[in-house]
Amino acid sequence: MSMRLGKVNVAYIHFSLERPTPITTWSGIYLYKQVLRVLELNGITVPHDKPKYFTLSPIYRVSGNSPQIVFSGFLNSEELYAFRFSTYDDRIFRVVIESLLHSVIEGLKVVRIEQAEHNIPALDTGKCFEDSLERLLLEIEVRYNPTIFRFYGYDVLYPSPLRFLHSTLRQYYIVTGINAVQCFKNSAFTMELLQSVVKVSQLSIGRGRRGNERYVKAFHGYAKYLATLRPSISEFFVDGLLRLAQIMGVGKNKSLGFGDIAKIAIVS
Repeated sequence: MSMRLGKVNVAYIHFSLERPTPITTWSGIYLYKQVLRVLELNGITVPHDKPKYFTLSPIYRVSGNSPQIVFSGFLNSEELYAFRFSTYDDRIFRVVIESLLHSVIEGLKVVRIEQAEHNIPALDTGKCFEDSLERLLLEIEVRYNPTIFRFYGYDVLYPSPLRFLHSTLRQYYIVTGINAVQCFKNSAFTMELLQSVVKVSQLSIGRGRRGNERYVKAFHGYAKYLATLRPSISEFFVDGLLRLAQIMGVGKNKSLGFGDIAKIAIVS
């Protein structure tokens, strides 16, 4: 199989509003609807029942000393807000950024856009089979915004190390076309959760077809992991998987603002 280098375009959009705007659902839903509208106006159809080409963060309030997530409520016209938009599709990225710059989204005033292009390294899968008893130990701290992991149709509402790893491996395959699961076939011995302080919140995602209010539960907070890696794949783990988690999120419904990672840090 020929391997291709994956590329992810990321934009951090800082904006204000012309007038106070009520957000009655999870703020990621509000952003998703705005992005969906922009894409449809440009002839790009996004299937509702298939993985999306883009991911979003929730809305951040950035007027104060440190960014604060907007779960729901009013967005004030006097404050500054921001969100992350990430995609591996060049056309979608160009359409969304140009639409934002030309004020296609009514009532939203873009203050500035910070853009970055991330090249995701291709993995030499031959390194997965190198026999070595040496292991590199990494302590990793992750700060989760509301996240939902899934396992055989069930929601996993805590920072499971297995679900974190498998989610990043799946995202890596989507972006690069390379199946790296074989490098972590003993994944139960690759990562362990050392410490966590998380909260589970119930968030509104809008009304269903019958008019009933729909809710989902998601966890958010702090987790500390220990990863044990063969030296031959440690660089891929950091520059490939952890970077993807940071710039595209993890878990379920990333296009709705879930699974956004506020911070990843290797502490030792």
